[in-house]
Amino acid sequence: MSNAARKARLLGALLAATAFGLGVAIGALMWPRGRQTQALMVTATNAVPTELTALGLSEAQRAELGPILLRGRDRVIRVVDRFTPVIQAALDTTDTEIRAILTQEQRRQFDSVRVANPPLRRVLRKH
Repeated sequence: MSNAARKARLLGALLAATAFGLGVAIGALMWPRGRQTQALMVTATNAVPTELTALGLSEAQRAELGPILLRGRDRVIRVVDRFTPVIQAALDTTDTEIRAILTQEQRRQFDSVRVANPPLRRVLRKH
């Protein structure tokens, strides 16, 4: 592949990622805020998803699929690794503000609940 083609692909990927990020940001700003619980669960795996298994892939396609799924898994893990500290810092700041208005006994109970049920959990399972 030529340098020009690589640059074009990289630029296209960067443009797509930027558009996606802006869409997420605008959606977050426009989404109605209320007393809603928001949960985010990300699965990064190299296992073949059911929807691909059902397509009756050829041997050649299955052989190409493995490395694609590994790269995809690794990309998702890098994103999670990048944003986990930022999310944890936001949660810690909120907890610090909450603790400031609690009595000593309430803080003890709050801290106990947080240890037992942290708001941010990362579960890693090896297959």
